[in-house]
Amino acid sequence: MKKTLIISIIIFILILFFAPVFEPEYQRPLQVFTSMKESVGFNQINTEISSEKAILLHKDTGLVLYSKNADEKSGMASTTKIMTAIIILENMNLDEKIIITKESVGIEGSSLYLAEGEVFTVESLLYGLLLQSGNDVACALAVAHSGSIDKFSEEMNAKAKKIGMTNTNFSNPHGLSDEYHYSTARDMGILSIYAMNNEIFKEIVSTKKYTVKPLNNDNIRYCVNHNKLLFNSDFITGIKTGYTKKDGRCLVTSATKEGIELICVTLNGQNHWNDHQIMLNSGFDNFEKRILATKGEYASEISVVGGKEKKVLASNISDIELFLPKSSDITMKIISAPFVYAPIKEGDVLGELRIYIEDKIIYSFPLCATERIEIKKISLFKKIFG
Repeated sequence: MKKTLIISIIIFILILFFAPVFEPEYQRPLQVFTSMKESVGFNQINTEISSEKAILLHKDTGLVLYSKNADEKSGMASTTKIMTAIIILENMNLDEKIIITKESVGIEGSSLYLAEGEVFTVESLLYGLLLQSGNDVACALAVAHSGSIDKFSEEMNAKAKKIGMTNTNFSNPHGLSDEYHYSTARDMGILSIYAMNNEIFKEIVSTKKYTVKPLNNDNIRYCVNHNKLLFNSDFITGIKTGYTKKDGRCLVTSATKEGIELICVTLNGQNHWNDHQIMLNSGFDNFEKRILATKGEYASEISVVGGKEKKVLASNISDIELFLPKSSDITMKIISAPFVYAPIKEGDVLGELRIYIEDKIIYSFPLCATERIEIKKISLFKKIFG
């Protein structure tokens, strides 16, 4: 009995000595907001548009400037090929050679009229995919990448999930109508923002004309971009058209003016060209870039438990610039934890600066620790008796 008691005391002392001080198993994290999901306070477009579903986004922040039925599911026709192109660009080399197989020939709808046995580079087929909108090209790229249309569709869905497309399912790489092939205006906006961060994709979709040359014959194809807004406006930079009888006219455009880049999506529209001009012009006319704070301008001093220092300063670690409605009233509020536990690393998120319009949070920026705080060492005597 005495021996057991002695062993228990020794174990208890060892636990006290080696256990970390003030380091709980769970500390409730702060909720950090990203770009707003709804366009409350931003809806500046008064003209009715023909498209059933639509969204206008600021590319750099993902901020919603306008939306109409943006979360209703719908077929997206050949705008599907945005995802097809991104998967190919991220996983295949541009100079890689593709031999056209029988299963990629004679696909219905828009076509590059590929012939079995022809050889193309990945790069040339991407131009045929995004300018000419070749359904046969989509199949050829999908089969070359994954071995089959079904396997490639699985890759498309995995990528969609990864980048935050929560209401989308792909069943093919070209966009021909299918009950299991659908998306939303919001999801297509998310995809387009992602795609336009790829410089090669960006270059292709802004190209007006391109000559596709097979490597093993002289059957040259001349491609003209189906997006007529590219030819009619200096600030349009892409992206993709689409049409099927069931899905209607679909269009995704990007536009840049004075350093501001917008993404516009419409699904099932009658006058989609006009819709995009209205939405984009409204975005450029009614919104502006505004610098709300310089680096370190907003800071919060937070108590530290168990640290060598009793306080730590958390501040915005970069300038804060947003794309906002002109003349809008902005409210900014610092939110931080009442205390934090040591150790703290420089750059740890300890709070946030919330941006409000009309009492609605539109964005938040992290407030980060400006220094490292180590755990304060406590003697064995204090651990036992303190």
